[in-house]
Amino acid sequence: MLQLKNIRKSEENKVLLPPFSLSVSDGEVAAIQCNHEFRNELMAILSGLSIVSEGALYINETKIAPGQKKMFQQIGYVYMQDELYTRLSVIEYLRFFQQLHDGKVNLNELTDSFGLMKKKNVRIEKLSYSEKVRVLTAKALVHDPDLLILEEPFQSIDLESKYIIQRAVESFASRGNVVLVLASYLENAMALTDQIYVLNESGLKQREIQLENEMEMEEEAIERKEDSVMFPNAIQMKIPSKLEDKLVLFHPDEIDYVESVEGSAQLYVQGEFFPCSLSLSDLEDKLRPYGFFRCHRSFIVHLPKVREVVTWTRNSYSLILTNSEKSSIPLSKGKLSELKEKLDI
Repeated sequence: MLQLKNIRKSEENKVLLPPFSLSVSDGEVAAIQCNHEFRNELMAILSGLSIVSEGALYINETKIAPGQKKMFQQIGYVYMQDELYTRLSVIEYLRFFQQLHDGKVNLNELTDSFGLMKKKNVRIEKLSYSEKVRVLTAKALVHDPDLLILEEPFQSIDLESKYIIQRAVESFASRGNVVLVLASYLENAMALTDQIYVLNESGLKQREIQLENEMEMEEEAIERKEDSVMFPNAIQMKIPSKLEDKLVLFHPDEIDYVESVEGSAQLYVQGEFFPCSLSLSDLEDKLRPYGFFRCHRSFIVHLPKVREVVTWTRNSYSLILTNSEKSSIPLSKGKLSELKEKLDI
């Protein structure tokens, strides 16, 4: 079991990592979706390169101190950017780290499971980028750790490598081990697990994800249920986005804005676009009670996230948002008066 208990990191008046707790049981795969800054800081803490201001890391209910030898014996790390000894062959590289960690894993079986058997005697410098990522992932398993931590495991790799790593993660977890994925993009996290947490300035909360057929069954059950207690829409309303066979449900507060692209609505959430089957007009009606405003024929913006109104010319305006990208959203001239009225300016 992995436990992060009330961890927090700050320097002077700057919050590097907001306080949060997380528990992942044996046999589970969990993912934390967060921005690059939080991901880098969390990876440094989990690697023993950075010390938390508060809180602690526990593996199997044993507190692990930064840099402690036991930490590296129990954890396998796959970094997004890691150095490879490129003049070594694949098998030489894996054998080196196996001896370093006193591992007992059968290297031929490990190499074969990552689709590298035919290239085990090939120098790493001659491998493709995707094959190098597979080697790094295999390296993290040479000492048979209890916990595997992957940082952006699918960044820029081919489909074959993605499938191989998915299979390796599933196999590792099925043996009662724990997997933690750190990812900036929701779609990458969803490829490995449905147990996804969002880490932002407010802390950590679990993302609501359902299989599409589960969602349909729930909706049918609600329709059939008689004399049910109806809660206010403000409590239960979520905006769905379909990704393959899964539905991700977003609370309106998570959405920065909605854009119509070639007739299809796209939700902008934490730096990513998510498709939505609802029309822009339907979304406007649903989101209006939550502070959303149709600022342009192709855009609906979340007004609490607007930082400033910029005038470019007499007939050209933009809304600058408070998100990390400082997104710029067009404001139609005909909507300016309505916006001023809403903002009481």
